[in-house]
Amino acid sequence: MSLLVRSCHRWKSLRINAKHHMSHLESVAHFPALQKIDVHILERFDSDYRSDALLGAPRLRHACLHGLGISRIRLPPGVTHLSGSITCPEDLHLFFQLPNLKRCHLGITAAMIATDAPVVTVAQLSHLYVVDAGVLKFLSAPLLSSLAIGRFPVEHWPPSTQESITLFLHRSRCRLESLSVSKAIFTFEATPNRMFVSEARSTISCLKLELPPQMIKGIVEALASPPVLPNLHHLILCISVSRGRLGCHNRHGTLLP
Repeated sequence: MSLLVRSCHRWKSLRINAKHHMSHLESVAHFPALQKIDVHILERFDSDYRSDALLGAPRLRHACLHGLGISRIRLPPGVTHLSGSITCPEDLHLFFQLPNLKRCHLGITAAMIATDAPVVTVAQLSHLYVVDAGVLKFLSAPLLSSLAIGRFPVEHWPPSTQESITLFLHRSRCRLESLSVSKAIFTFEATPNRMFVSEARSTISCLKLELPPQMIKGIVEALASPPVLPNLHHLILCISVSRGRLGCHNRHGTLLP
């Protein structure tokens, strides 16, 4: 392994799959060519392990941390694409040290959802995918153009999910163009009017909704009113046709693959 590490100055892409921490890399002070890293460490979230090894990678742009927080694997300020998780308030604070972050895929721990922490503004973020809408209560993204909220077991979703989306959009004041929403967040009282603040209504051009069959009529009727989403050009409805299956239709009714 030591012979391999000696060539680290040439590495452009690195993938680490380990049961424990990255012990072989801790002695490396510099990764001058590294641009992309994928880290999967099978340790518990409450582990005390921390690593600053990647701070010596000035050209790093893409980082995938597989459920780890950036308080555990510190990243250099040039990172533009991040996949990871918010596990503690320190993870949020460290977003300030990633001023160039543009695309993010974020999860969050159940303990963190129940935590009170200040809102963090991610100034350059344009695309955000969140596994759990609970992430949104901690973030503001004024330049966000695309938001996707992933499918999640219904029993794990807080009842205030719709409110979290509304407050996030209002706080961010962004010109959102694309929104994808899981069926898990909808209730029978949900309508686009309740979810979208006025700023988002006027800019959304692409909307994807996953819906149970019993909600189709109400949602479609609400969307048919021009003032709700006046700039909507692309609508995808994914309908639960049977357990574990979704049928997706665009606004012309054609089945999508």
